[in-house]
Amino acid sequence: MHKIFTCKHIAVILIISLVSVVSSCHSDYVVLDYNLHHGACYNQDSSKIAAIISSRAFFKPRGISKFPDGGMPKYVFEKTGLYIGDF
Repeated sequence: MHKIFTCKHIAVILIISLVSVVSSCHSDYVVLDYNLHHGACYNQDSSKIAAIISSRAFFKPRGISKFPDGGMPKYVFEKTGLYIGDF
């Protein structure tokens, strides 16, 4: 009687499965996130407005990297700046 799968076959199948799962750790789509910190502020005569805005771009985790705590996103861009508008 012949064995269908030997230990070598099972090891190769497990390695291929593990590589395919680990290689897909982040999504293919970039997520853009903008946040306004502490609201905007006006000067006394309301001619200028100031705001602190942060922006970032990241890939969401997916596959095996989401376990056990939801995973860590892969950040590709992160910036915080003070913006002043003159009216």
